[in-house]
Amino acid sequence: MKGIQALLFAFGAATLLLFSASAAIAQPSIPKDQIPSDLAPGVRTEIERLYSDNHEARAYGAAALAKLGSKAYPSIPFLICLLEEPEDPCKGHDCGGDHHGHPYSPSVEALKALIGFGEPSVEPLIKACEKQDLETRRKVLQAFGHMKDNRAIPCMAASLKDANSNVRMLAAWGLGQMGEPALKPLLAELADKNSPGRSDAAFALGKINQPQATEPLIAALKETDPDLRKESAKALSRITGQDFGENPADWQKWWEQRKSK
Repeated sequence: MKGIQALLFAFGAATLLLFSASAAIAQPSIPKDQIPSDLAPGVRTEIERLYSDNHEARAYGAAALAKLGSKAYPSIPFLICLLEEPEDPCKGHDCGGDHHGHPYSPSVEALKALIGFGEPSVEPLIKACEKQDLETRRKVLQAFGHMKDNRAIPCMAASLKDANSNVRMLAAWGLGQMGEPALKPLLAELADKNSPGRSDAAFALGKINQPQATEPLIAALKETDPDLRKESAKALSRITGQDFGENPADWQKWWEQRKSK
């Protein structure tokens, strides 16, 4: 598909076709005939709108479903399908028109709806956490950070090992919103010397601000990774109110004196 699109673009004929292709990809992957027939008035209409080739129509559909509240809970799987679309559907394209003040991004409106639905969205989003496409993983983690449901902690902790740095950053931000329940998996991540998310875990530990993280963070200052040392020092300052920079000896001396009191 990408190769075909590139060829079309090279021949100057791809602008319209490429945008149409991206719109089609963003439509729900669930077959349209699987939309439940026993939905509340208006809900089916808005779910069907999610299948439109027009990105504004899809965005309006998602926004309308959000306003319908609990009646629209059956739309959750369909809304999750929209998360794979880039936040700006017009990026790289001249969509025309003034989009300010009204919905135009299907994925952003879908994300807002899922967050607004709250608890019923959690389990479906946990399943979506394992999807391969980057956009879905990013937006699922954004949702979890806002929803603060402990059931999402394993998904967020696993995402700290993601190869994509943006995914890891969002996972760390989300775990930082969870508070003390996220402390154990974050400490495990910090201790895992094979994980790419150790500095992200240190960042989240600073946000959680629990003294149990002090010694592990001091130990992390002895590592060679500059990002890990920087985030560990920031976290220690936030947790303790002290500032010894990235010097593990000074931190350790202070900590031993503190423990002896």
